[in-house]
Amino acid sequence: MLLRAAKSLSNSIVSLEKRHAKVIPYVWGVLGVVIYTSSNLFVKALSSEFSASQLLFYRSLQIFIYTVIFMYVENMEFYYNSSAINKLLQIRGVAGTIGIGLTYYALGLLPLSDATVLSQVYSVMTGILAVFVLNEKYEWSQLLSAMVCIVGVLLVAQPPFLFGNEGSQTIGSNTRILGTILLIIAGFTTSVVEVLVRKLGSKTNIGLTTLIFSFQASLISAFIVI
Repeated sequence: MLLRAAKSLSNSIVSLEKRHAKVIPYVWGVLGVVIYTSSNLFVKALSSEFSASQLLFYRSLQIFIYTVIFMYVENMEFYYNSSAINKLLQIRGVAGTIGIGLTYYALGLLPLSDATVLSQVYSVMTGILAVFVLNEKYEWSQLLSAMVCIVGVLLVAQPPFLFGNEGSQTIGSNTRILGTILLIIAGFTTSVVEVLVRKLGSKTNIGLTTLIFSFQASLISAFIVI
């Protein structure tokens, strides 16, 4: 019964995407940002009770289970014979695990609002990386956005050499800078993930991409917890 309901929901979504092909990608993008921010809210609330690796393990294990069910319902392939594709999928999984792990750790150091702002740095890095990996053009508007982003990072990080020792009244400057550095590294790994997913394109299904990532994240985080 649950499988039939899942299949029916999937068919409805596919039908919706076909009817509104130009709008749906933006809807999914906005919805993804909302869900991501909500997830960070819960992670921040739980960061005092659980370590970053524990939170990553619980998250990844659930995603792995949901993805297996989704792929089964959609009759997706669970493996590809292409070594090139499998290599890219492995790199995507490791990069995603590092990015999420560092983000969760940084959420325990910084205020949620600051961490959310810094976590969006990946969009600028993705544009730059796409130039070299995907041969995409880098527009002037993207350069302007990058400059604004850098200014935003400095305002959030509040380094002592610019703001003195009075920059942050809630957390120490060293803690703030450490959290900022972790989120910048996480932003880079996230941009790697974005570019790899774009590069893979139709060569693989989104289920397998998510499955390998969640499996690797579960194993790595479980090893750290143990």
